[in-house]
Amino acid sequence: MTDLRDGAPLLIAPYGEQKLVADLAAKDADLRGVSGLAASRAYADTMWAISDTATKLFAIRVAADGVEVKETRVRGADRFDWEDLAWFEEDGESFLMIADVGTNRQSSTARRRQGVEVGQLHVVREPRPGDKKVKILRTLTFELPCEPDRDIESVAVDSRRREVLIIEKRAAIKRLLVLDLDQEHHRPTVDDWTAVALPDLHPVEQRPGSTASTHLYQTAWRCNPTALDLHDGQAVLLTNRHAYVYERKTGQHWPDSFSHAPAQLRLPFRLELPGRPAQTLPARAALILPQREALCITPDGASVFVASEQRGAPEAWLVRLDHR
Repeated sequence: MTDLRDGAPLLIAPYGEQKLVADLAAKDADLRGVSGLAASRAYADTMWAISDTATKLFAIRVAADGVEVKETRVRGADRFDWEDLAWFEEDGESFLMIADVGTNRQSSTARRRQGVEVGQLHVVREPRPGDKKVKILRTLTFELPCEPDRDIESVAVDSRRREVLIIEKRAAIKRLLVLDLDQEHHRPTVDDWTAVALPDLHPVEQRPGSTASTHLYQTAWRCNPTALDLHDGQAVLLTNRHAYVYERKTGQHWPDSFSHAPAQLRLPFRLELPGRPAQTLPARAALILPQREALCITPDGASVFVASEQRGAPEAWLVRLDHR
């Protein structure tokens, strides 16, 4: 199968249709700006979320009778532009890594233009859902081996391999950047990262006389990564249009697995081309996520959750896709 308009043949990932879980904005208004998700391994049916509008962690518990949200305030961190959240384990304890790596806020953009370190990774001990506050234990402050305006929204941690994985967002050729989590210092330099280019997810067709669409799902923005999560030897990367599943074979390093074409996890989108009737793809889809910003895999690998940032709308949808 191919991605419409792109002509790039990809395997289709074994996940089914998306199912509506909840409107997160109805539970907490700050979750209209949801920007990161991480599934808890310590608390059943619970995931953590961050928003780019609040210095808080949100515990989201999903049950058969609905969704419950509780807040925990994060102490000791300046918030520039929180963009992703990762769960990891260390010495038998569970932690969360808050990735303050975006460039949306004026102060965040200014610090990059002034040559200040471009990002921070804050580590907190995983709180109990309902804890009123949690404090920053340590922070990795860094610069990346890329242009300042390329932006970052996708961060994950491999607990077993002790690695932090970051993927560039706006670069024409996206790269996976890998950092040793156990380095002795907290200010990694450009030389501390291992980088590998990702294969092009959406090669653009050049058709004579064609009129380019300006819709988010069809412009160059559609291939921009917005979230990343890991489960065993599997990585799931979310973009503005679809998600992509990479498999790491036994003994293989992450840069090797990301250098090969992934399987495509298809998400519904609205196709709007000049001179043609708009259509929803797939046609049976009932819900479109306008700004796909957050993703996590459940601890058993059976489901993928995707959330949409919708600050200009009354709802902020959380959906689930189950493994077939």
